[in-house]
Amino acid sequence: GQPSGNRWSWHNPWEASKTSSSIAAPTATLKVSTDGNCGGSTGQTCQGSRWGDCCSQYGYCGASSLYCLNSLGCNSAFGSCADSATTLLKSFTKSSRPATPSTALTVSPDGSCGGDTENTCQGSAFGNCCSQYGWCGTSSAHCDAGCLSTFGTCK
Repeated sequence: GQPSGNRWSWHNPWEASKTSSSIAAPTATLKVSTDGNCGGSTGQTCQGSRWGDCCSQYGYCGASSLYCLNSLGCNSAFGSCADSATTLLKSFTKSSRPATPSTALTVSPDGSCGGDTENTCQGSAFGNCCSQYGWCGTSSAHCDAGCLSTFGTCK
Protein backbone atom coordinates (compact mmCIF):
# COMPACT_ATOMS: atom_id res chain seq x y z
CA GLY A 1 0.00 0.00 0.00
CA GLN A 2 0.71 3.63 -0.15
CA PRO A 3 2.32 5.22 2.94
CA SER A 4 0.18 7.97 4.41
CA GLY A 5 1.41 11.52 4.06
CA ASN A 6 3.73 10.88 1.13
CA ARG A 7 1.98 10.12 -2.14
CA TRP A 8 5.11 10.14 -4.26
CA SER A 9 7.46 7.76 -2.45
CA TRP A 10 5.37 4.65 -3.12
CA HIS A 11 6.01 4.85 -6.85
CA ASN A 12 9.79 5.25 -6.74
CA PRO A 13 11.25 5.55 -3.23
CA TRP A 14 14.77 6.13 -4.59
CA GLU A 15 13.75 9.15 -6.63
CA ALA A 16 12.37 11.00 -3.59
CA SER A 17 15.47 10.13 -1.58
CA LYS A 18 17.84 11.17 -4.36
CA THR A 19 16.34 14.61 -4.87
CA SER A 20 15.88 15.46 -1.20
CA SER A 21 19.47 14.61 -0.24
CA SER A 22 21.02 16.94 -2.80
CA ILE A 23 22.91 19.71 -0.98
CA ALA A 24 24.44 21.65 -3.83
CA ALA A 25 22.56 23.47 -6.51
CA PRO A 26 23.67 22.70 -10.07
CA THR A 27 26.86 24.57 -10.95
CA ALA A 28 25.10 26.55 -13.68
CA THR A 29 22.87 28.30 -11.13
CA LEU A 30 25.64 29.33 -8.71
CA LYS A 31 26.69 32.98 -8.56
CA VAL A 32 30.34 33.98 -8.08
CA SER A 33 30.81 35.19 -4.50
CA THR A 34 30.62 38.96 -4.12
CA ASP A 35 31.36 39.04 -0.37
CA GLY A 36 33.80 36.16 0.31
CA ASN A 37 31.06 33.81 1.52
CA CYS A 38 30.20 30.53 -0.22
CA GLY A 39 28.17 27.36 -0.05
CA GLY A 40 25.03 26.41 1.80
CA SER A 41 22.30 29.03 1.86
CA THR A 42 24.40 31.65 0.02
CA GLY A 43 24.28 29.73 -3.27
CA GLN A 44 27.60 31.37 -4.13
CA THR A 45 30.69 29.70 -5.59
CA CYS A 46 34.29 30.79 -5.01
CA GLN A 47 35.28 29.72 -8.53
CA GLY A 48 36.44 32.96 -10.16
CA SER A 49 36.05 35.09 -7.01
CA ARG A 50 38.65 37.68 -5.99
CA TRP A 51 39.27 35.86 -2.68
CA GLY A 52 40.31 32.56 -4.25
CA ASP A 53 38.68 29.57 -5.94
CA CYS A 54 38.27 27.33 -2.85
CA CYS A 55 35.30 27.21 -0.45
CA SER A 56 36.21 26.24 3.14
CA GLN A 57 34.10 24.01 5.37
CA TYR A 58 33.09 27.20 7.21
CA GLY A 59 31.70 28.88 4.08
CA TYR A 60 34.49 31.31 3.17
CA CYS A 61 36.41 31.74 -0.09
CA GLY A 62 40.20 31.60 -0.10
CA ALA A 63 43.29 30.26 -1.81
CA SER A 64 45.38 28.67 0.96
CA SER A 65 45.44 25.06 2.15
CA LEU A 66 42.97 26.00 4.91
CA TYR A 67 40.36 26.61 2.22
CA CYS A 68 41.45 24.19 -0.52
CA LEU A 69 42.40 20.85 1.04
CA ASN A 70 39.82 18.06 1.06
CA SER A 71 41.28 16.80 4.36
CA LEU A 72 40.38 20.16 5.96
CA GLY A 73 36.79 20.07 4.70
CA CYS A 74 37.02 21.97 1.42
CA ASN A 75 33.52 22.17 -0.13
CA SER A 76 33.91 20.99 -3.74
CA ALA A 77 30.28 21.80 -4.57
CA PHE A 78 31.12 25.51 -4.29
CA GLY A 79 34.74 25.76 -5.47
CA SER A 80 37.98 23.98 -6.29
CA CYS A 81 39.56 21.51 -3.87
CA ALA A 82 42.81 19.53 -3.74
CA ASP A 83 43.92 16.32 -2.04
CA SER A 84 47.41 17.53 -1.14
CA ALA A 85 49.44 20.70 -0.74
CA THR A 86 51.58 19.56 -3.69
CA THR A 87 48.53 19.34 -5.96
CA LEU A 88 47.39 22.70 -4.65
CA LEU A 89 50.77 24.30 -5.34
CA LYS A 90 50.84 22.90 -8.89
CA SER A 91 47.38 24.30 -9.62
CA PHE A 92 48.38 27.74 -8.29
CA THR A 93 51.59 27.89 -10.34
CA LYS A 94 49.62 27.04 -13.49
CA SER A 95 47.01 29.65 -12.63
CA SER A 96 47.06 33.10 -14.14
CA ARG A 97 45.90 34.56 -10.82
CA PRO A 98 48.47 37.03 -9.45
CA ALA A 99 50.38 35.96 -6.33
CA THR A 100 49.68 39.28 -4.63
CA PRO A 101 46.27 40.88 -4.17
CA SER A 102 45.09 42.99 -7.08
CA THR A 103 43.73 45.76 -4.90
CA ALA A 104 45.44 47.91 -2.29
CA LEU A 105 45.56 46.38 1.18
CA THR A 106 43.84 48.04 4.12
CA VAL A 107 45.40 48.18 7.60
CA SER A 108 43.38 45.66 9.63
CA PRO A 109 40.68 47.36 11.70
CA ASP A 110 39.71 44.18 13.58
CA GLY A 111 42.79 41.91 13.74
CA SER A 112 41.86 39.85 10.67
CA CYS A 113 44.27 39.58 7.74
CA GLY A 114 44.93 37.63 4.58
CA GLY A 115 43.57 37.03 1.11
CA ASP A 116 39.90 36.77 1.98
CA THR A 117 39.94 40.05 3.95
CA GLU A 118 42.59 41.95 1.95
CA ASN A 119 43.71 43.42 5.30
CA THR A 120 47.38 43.82 6.20
CA CYS A 121 48.74 43.67 9.75
CA GLN A 122 51.53 46.09 8.89
CA GLY A 123 50.83 49.14 11.06
CA SER A 124 47.80 47.61 12.82
CA ALA A 125 47.15 47.91 16.56
CA PHE A 126 47.14 44.09 16.83
CA GLY A 127 50.71 43.44 15.65
CA ASN A 128 52.55 43.40 12.32
CA CYS A 129 52.53 39.62 11.64
CA CYS A 130 49.69 37.81 9.82
CA SER A 131 49.31 34.17 10.94
CA GLN A 132 48.49 31.30 8.59
CA TYR A 133 45.00 31.38 10.11
CA GLY A 134 44.40 35.02 9.14
CA TRP A 135 44.93 36.90 12.41
CA CYS A 136 47.33 39.74 13.28
CA GLY A 137 49.69 39.42 16.24
CA THR A 138 53.25 39.52 17.56
CA SER A 139 53.76 35.97 18.91
CA SER A 140 55.83 33.25 17.25
CA ALA A 141 52.53 31.63 16.19
CA HIS A 142 51.83 34.76 14.13
CA CYS A 143 55.35 35.61 12.92
CA ASP A 144 57.12 32.28 12.33
CA ALA A 145 56.09 29.16 10.34
CA GLY A 146 53.07 29.77 8.14
CA CYS A 147 53.21 33.57 8.51
CA LEU A 148 51.68 35.31 5.47
CA SER A 149 54.37 37.75 4.30
CA THR A 150 52.06 39.34 1.73
CA PHE A 151 49.90 40.63 4.59
CA GLY A 152 52.51 41.59 7.21
CA THR A 153 56.02 41.10 8.58
CA CYS A 154 57.41 37.58 9.11
CA LYS A 155 60.56 36.36 10.91
